[in-house]
Amino acid sequence: MSVLFRRYLSPGYFIHVSVFSQAILSGGISLLNDLLPSIIVLANRGPTEAELAAFIFKWISDFRILCTVDLEGGQSEVIFNGLDDALPNILLFLSSLLEKCGGAVLAKHPEQLTVSGKKHGLTVAACLLAANAYAEWVPVVHLAKYGLIERCKSLLNFSNPQVLALRFFKVVCQRRRPLYATEDYDTAMNLVFWALMNISKYCLTTSKTCSGLLDESLLEFAGRICECLVALGSFNMQFIIKDGNRATHFFQQMLEYYQHYKIALHFRCLQFWLMVLMDLSKENYVAPYPVAVASAVNPASFTNSTEKTNSGALVFVSDDICDGMLDISFERILKKSPVTSPEWLELWSDELHGKNGFVQYRSLLVRFLVLISFRN
Repeated sequence: MSVLFRRYLSPGYFIHVSVFSQAILSGGISLLNDLLPSIIVLANRGPTEAELAAFIFKWISDFRILCTVDLEGGQSEVIFNGLDDALPNILLFLSSLLEKCGGAVLAKHPEQLTVSGKKHGLTVAACLLAANAYAEWVPVVHLAKYGLIERCKSLLNFSNPQVLALRFFKVVCQRRRPLYATEDYDTAMNLVFWALMNISKYCLTTSKTCSGLLDESLLEFAGRICECLVALGSFNMQFIIKDGNRATHFFQQMLEYYQHYKIALHFRCLQFWLMVLMDLSKENYVAPYPVAVASAVNPASFTNSTEKTNSGALVFVSDDICDGMLDISFERILKKSPVTSPEWLELWSDELHGKNGFVQYRSLLVRFLVLISFRN
């Protein structure tokens, strides 16, 4: 993450945030509603004060998530119910701060930022941290209604805040689709879907033009995007396949990750494709990188599931997609060597990816090839 978004905050800073937040929680929702105008006025004084305000709201959200002990005969339940009532004002506040301070950061390159611009950058980081905290439990419909999805989407194309902004989308994608999802929910998830599709397409296109000179930061960010898409497909497949255009774009993107010449991107979605082909449930483990392949391979995980959440997805896995995955799988089933290694494709390397993982990795590929053959 950029140095712009790393900041050492003194213990006194956190003490101010903690004391202020605990005072709000102790006083209940009426005190929070009374203090909201004052917090907004404080935030309008400058980026440092706005950063403090964002951390106050983040701390309140964190407390709501982590608190499992009832306070004085139901007080915590009353506070949290009241917090739900205050959500519109809190979410609108964070959204407006991202819009206001984000402009000062995005207008210039990091090396051109003034002291004031850097302070705005820290405020954006604090707002994104708060937004990510609320994204864990606030209804997805509210995240769209009060502008947080759009604000985070606007930050994905800029190097400084993009990792924190993408984290927001990953948190949303990892949430289970409601059993009785409404049209409003699908509308909100559609915003999430196309935000990820667009930034994914940009990264894949850029990585192809870079060839072997792919920047490590771009590779890492592309991997994070792939993880978001894997989470989206694992927890919201029924939403994706409700629309043919959406499903076509999604599976084409996942094919491109599987075919990518960098093995890290290829590997991130290997078990996703196994999940789709076996019609598995969303609980299956997806290893983040080849070095973790040994712990990722658990044959029982492919047979213990009874939930068929991806039913219908195979309709959109065309013969062309299967052929493309077959070709790259046969290429990757070999280890890297001076004789067998094509210049355009990064194969498994014992030196880079470990000597003990290739057997398990190849077993996944063989399983994949068997499933593809049944599909055809």
